[in-house]
Amino acid sequence: METELGKEKQCSVCKDFWPMDPEFFFTKTLPPKKNGEQNKSYDSVCKACYEIKYRKRKPGRRNNIRSTAEKLVAA
Repeated sequence: METELGKEKQCSVCKDFWPMDPEFFFTKTLPPKKNGEQNKSYDSVCKACYEIKYRKRKPGRRNNIRSTAEKLVAA
């Protein structure tokens, strides 16, 4: 969705629209396009809803980092 603030993306959990940038969504770096420019993909769930959707708390779980996006942010 294009607005006066720029491109926005809808979260699949809370259904709110957020700006499409790394502040609100985790990113994945894909292989470069044929013309050489970097290809970036955004997750469908915003960072606020990520805990609700993917990180179910279980007692005794050792590794709290589950996705590759979280590993990059934690590093």
